[in-house]
Amino acid sequence: MEQNKDMHGSEIASDDKIIDIDETIKKMRCAKEYLQLEECLLNENRDWTKCQIYVKALKCCHDRGSSEQKTRN
Repeated sequence: MEQNKDMHGSEIASDDKIIDIDETIKKMRCAKEYLQLEECLLNENRDWTKCQIYVKALKCCHDRGSSEQKTRN
């Protein structure tokens, strides 16, 4: 099963697993960083090398969220 949705389409399926990208980002509280990266990628013809500031910001947000979640558990 292969399924994909475009920019902000939110669902990506791989095999039997459907991942809701928007929900995942909301849970990690990184929506702002994610949307900034998506906008940059759109403006730069999906060339992530030109969007490194946003890639790094999303990674920092993700790392913070992961650390907070580990602390709570």
